[in-house]
Amino acid sequence: MKKLYFSLFTLLSGLTAVNAQTITATSHAPVVGDSYSRIQVDSTGANALNSITGASAVWTFTTANTRTLSVVNSYTTGSSVSTGSMYPAGSIAKLGGAEKAFYKTSSTDLKFWGGNVVIQGNTADFVFSTGVTQATYPMLLNDFTNTSAFTGTVTSSFGSGTISNGTATAIYDGLGTLNLPGRTFINVVRIKTRTFFDFSLLVTGTVTFENYDYYDLSKSKHPLLTVAASTITSSFGPPSAQYYAYLNKDYMIVGVNELSKEVTDLNIFPNPAKSNFNIRLTNENAESVSYEMTNTLGQTVRTENLNSAKGESLYAIETSNLEAGVYFVKVKVGNALSVKKITLQ
Repeated sequence: MKKLYFSLFTLLSGLTAVNAQTITATSHAPVVGDSYSRIQVDSTGANALNSITGASAVWTFTTANTRTLSVVNSYTTGSSVSTGSMYPAGSIAKLGGAEKAFYKTSSTDLKFWGGNVVIQGNTADFVFSTGVTQATYPMLLNDFTNTSAFTGTVTSSFGSGTISNGTATAIYDGLGTLNLPGRTFINVVRIKTRTFFDFSLLVTGTVTFENYDYYDLSKSKHPLLTVAASTITSSFGPPSAQYYAYLNKDYMIVGVNELSKEVTDLNIFPNPAKSNFNIRLTNENAESVSYEMTNTLGQTVRTENLNSAKGESLYAIETSNLEAGVYFVKVKVGNALSVKKITLQ
């Protein structure tokens, strides 16, 4: 094996949101039914943003070029995921592509308990012995969170291994202006998380992941921009450093006032459904109507534009070609948006 590739650093992203200048459990902690799309962008120049901190920061990333990789991140109950029994009861799972990450929330903190690691293209489940604190509530500028040491286990199709000497930190280290292609956001906060651990699974080594997540202070619960840096050393060669950058796919419309509205009188029934389900809503101004369904892996399984009519509307959605399981239905009416979870039997 010449290189090790881990996807953990992508799982540590998207975990912090804000309300004014204070981060609270209500504004930050993920809840079942949350979802957002992210798209990978050229990371050239992204690393230069990492050193900018303080109360009047200016982060400029206007020349970012988007790539084709787009992933829907969604949150569901840990118990609904096949490997969920490995993690604490009451956990919430973040799903995106082939990735899984498990968290537990309270009114005072958010803790990360593990998820997927990809080693040489093989997926392994890692479980921490204690939850890694990702935030403490409330959180203000320059508030710093440090976790105690953690250990853990790794399980894969090719054997079991260990995680040792783990530490993690989180800090709200910046407040300022974020310049993205085509749009500028003010009053943006930046959260830095750092996770380090030793591993032993066929090979031995160390992993350091640093994530920098940028959030609008009032417009979106999910990050506008994520810059992820990873450094991996192993017994098979010299250290490998990589940088990745992700934009919220809908950042050009995030925070438009109308987007803060929920779809009026939205109801999805029956739930659970056996053969089809109904979408009922009120379309006050005969605006365009559409929906998107994603599975628990974050994959889009269906999108459709629906007929538009003023007033109450009822749409029958056929599901005979979909597998049984949990899905998220994102309904958009004009610029109003709501997400509902449904179980197909």
